[in-house]
Amino acid sequence: MADAWPNTRPYFPRIGKTVEIHIGTPIDTAIWISASPMEDETELQRRKRLADLVQEKLYALGEQVEKQKFVIGERKKNSEFLKRK
Repeated sequence: MADAWPNTRPYFPRIGKTVEIHIGTPIDTAIWISASPMEDETELQRRKRLADLVQEKLYALGEQVEKQKFVIGERKKNSEFLKRK
């Protein structure tokens, strides 16, 4: 990502770089809110719990994308193999 959007000044996107954007299913925060009572939690604890939920969903999306890339790669290999025959 640093190739397309640098971490240092100037913070402008670099031209000619490719970025993949993957959009997963929406995160249902109603489940998160009803999961446990928030009265006994501090604001920091609530933020951490929400951040953990978002991180868990992002990791799951990343795993799903990697599986799809693997399947697509295998299909390409198989189709190239069949073309050679």
